[in-house]
Amino acid sequence: MEKYTTSSGHTGIILQGYRFRIDRAGKSVSSWRCVKSSCKARCQTDLDISTVLKQTNEHNHEPESEAFIARHEARQACERKATELMNEKPSKIACAEALSSHHLDYNAVKQFREAVYKARLKIRPPLPKNRQETFQALNQHNTFSKHVWKNDAENNIVMLTSEECLNFLSSMTDIYADVNLYLQLLWTMIFTVQAKKIKTRNIFNAAHFGETVSSP
Repeated sequence: MEKYTTSSGHTGIILQGYRFRIDRAGKSVSSWRCVKSSCKARCQTDLDISTVLKQTNEHNHEPESEAFIARHEARQACERKATELMNEKPSKIACAEALSSHHLDYNAVKQFREAVYKARLKIRPPLPKNRQETFQALNQHNTFSKHVWKNDAENNIVMLTSEECLNFLSSMTDIYADVNLYLQLLWTMIFTVQAKKIKTRNIFNAAHFGETVSSP
């Protein structure tokens, strides 16, 4: 038995190649019914959906194809890696999973990429509405911890970078900087510092930080 998430965000299960949707949840068991409206097959599981307790009626149709099962497993893998590999691009995760099985092709990439975005959206904290909420959010969420080089609420400075990026920047002789003034009322100056390594054609956003300036 395997759990999966439907496109609408509900939980379903696959049992012996057949898909079931939740029928009702009791105090000690969950009841499931086949996703085919004309099929009367039912089953019951514990509330953790880890053990099948009972099965009733036979299916009146064939089980899902191997291609569907492969797509389901790849989608689940994308959702898991979406939160495990936060720095990986959604398209890269989606392409890797689409190519992992001969049942899948490049047409599955779009669906898998959307699954990655939705999985990350679930753990994304609410957007801060002012500077103070920005500092608090960066302190509270471990997801950003290794990328927050400086979070100074007292002096109103946030610096987003990493040791790898700073080491790369320090090894370069030419660097580039850009500044945006009075962006969205939260920050009065936003700096982006970059360096480019011509031989490998890699560009690093070495530092991205915001600084506020007190109003006169």
